[in-house]
Amino acid sequence: MQKINIVYLLSIIGFTAVLSCTGESNQIEKVKTHCGSCHLVPDPSHLYSDTWEKGVFPEMSNYYVWENTSTLYPYANKTFYNKKGQLPMDDETWTAILNYFKDNASKDPIRSSMLPDQEIFDEEIINYLSSTTPQITAIDIDEAGVVRASTIRSGFSHSGLYKFTLDNLSDSIITLQEDIVSQILPIEGDSLLLLDMGRIDPQDQPIGSVSAYNYQESEMRQTELIGQLKRPVYLSKYANDLIISEFGHVTGSVTRYSLDNIDNDKQTLLALPGCYKSYITNDKMIVVCSQAHEGIYEIDLRDPDKKRAILTFPPEFGLSDMEVADMNGDGHMDIIMTNGDNADYSIQAKEYHGVRIFLNDGTGNYEESFFHPMYGASQVKVVDFNLDGNLDIIAASYFAVDPDESVQILINNGNKKKDLGFIPSKVKFASKGLWIVMDTGDLDGDGDDDVVIGSNLIGPTEIKDEVFLNSLVENSIEFLVLLNRSKN
Repeated sequence: MQKINIVYLLSIIGFTAVLSCTGESNQIEKVKTHCGSCHLVPDPSHLYSDTWEKGVFPEMSNYYVWENTSTLYPYANKTFYNKKGQLPMDDETWTAILNYFKDNASKDPIRSSMLPDQEIFDEEIINYLSSTTPQITAIDIDEAGVVRASTIRSGFSHSGLYKFTLDNLSDSIITLQEDIVSQILPIEGDSLLLLDMGRIDPQDQPIGSVSAYNYQESEMRQTELIGQLKRPVYLSKYANDLIISEFGHVTGSVTRYSLDNIDNDKQTLLALPGCYKSYITNDKMIVVCSQAHEGIYEIDLRDPDKKRAILTFPPEFGLSDMEVADMNGDGHMDIIMTNGDNADYSIQAKEYHGVRIFLNDGTGNYEESFFHPMYGASQVKVVDFNLDGNLDIIAASYFAVDPDESVQILINNGNKKKDLGFIPSKVKFASKGLWIVMDTGDLDGDGDDDVVIGSNLIGPTEIKDEVFLNSLVENSIEFLVLLNRSKN
């Protein structure tokens, strides 16, 4: 973190020094007042000066109303969104806040890690497309090693569902009524629950849904169970209930629906935008939220009024995925998470993006015990890949700076103490796609876990190489399959 220049401070004496300290103190108070009312105060060293000035501040101006016409900021009062609030602002206050973030912004160079190639998996490519852009949105591997994956078709008007195994790479695709499938949840036999987010772009329109699909006479039959959802992205089952995370945009929630009475029996468990993946253990739900009030929250499903924030982060942090597992073998469930979302108002390479582990001390307190830097980290899975009794990690980055390191394997070195250790490596075929979803499971029935990762080229990217991006579209690679050879 960049601090105030000590040489500059030492060069100032007497009354001038007092004025300088007082001025900065006033800046900080303004920042706390105006930037800490809706979320944690951002850390200015997390972003570059230009990113604050040209990216974040024009967007944040939408939350304020200038009392007088601004002579300094053309964006003031131009794109005001009434639903976001009506906070008063003036040029003097805005300038003080902006200067605080610019003066303390990051100037760190972009790192280069030069990871070795991984040696645990055989890497294969599965590709069904011939002329369209890869747009995989969800993947599930069931206990029998059957892969189901959804893809966007026909300009976002509907989705298609792939179903294949390694022994039967059928290129048949079932047309779905859903617009954009965000989760595939097998429930019994060939029956599925499909979560449809409605639209992928930021909005609060209640057009998402949950539908049940089952095969009848070789056809897929659909029954909509729940509608009017705001960009739903994750679905959990608890007893006879469905718990849905609605990401939304300005608003969002985690909502519980009873399957016995879906229309009339629902309960809001958490009312925050950006709700995403959740895990349920011992009647408690842990859910990650990645908009505004970024954090990881715990909800007691037996008494939903008992909820708390386990971890909180500033809004530029970019929470993107989470796993829950016992990483150090002490019997307590720990949190493994990625932060790397870069599709916001602060698009740049960020030194603090990566994979983190927070160890549970057994009393419900979590402490960060491991950090692996990885630009744009967006997906994470925790599995004992090499079957040594220690949990390993695979992470994928949708917003990678270096495409060659967009899929990484972290092998646990067996240290069970507080300071966990992992040996990182990269997947050789990682540069053949932009990887947005993945799942793990035993594809070949040999007793170890394999990985399937899906590519989607429709979103933003940090990769600036136009030749590389054009080659991705031309090659149209949909799936990267990592076959574990630990049992061989």
